[in-house]
Amino acid sequence: MPEDRAIPAAGVSAEPRSTRAFVSDKQVLQREALGSSALQLPAYLVLLVIAAAWLGTITWGLARLASAGDGTEASAGRPSRVRSGGVRLRRPRPPAPAP
Repeated sequence: MPEDRAIPAAGVSAEPRSTRAFVSDKQVLQREALGSSALQLPAYLVLLVIAAAWLGTITWGLARLASAGDGTEASAGRPSRVRSGGVRLRRPRPPAPAP
């Protein structure tokens, strides 16, 4: 790996025959990472919020699919049956009691 003056890193020569000690991947492959940034924690928090929203939306959608048409509280008051044209019908209301 060549010397890089922009990120004060010395060059690492590739000799045909040499024995070297093992070094951490981060030390070799991410030599420009010079500690943590002020944006690192907020960036991870934004990713956490996005992941939580994504998982919450999937959970909500699957719960709606699971309860569609089975008469549970999640589907009460909503259309429950679909005919072949994609038209949703409401459940028929019971007849009003006679006076």
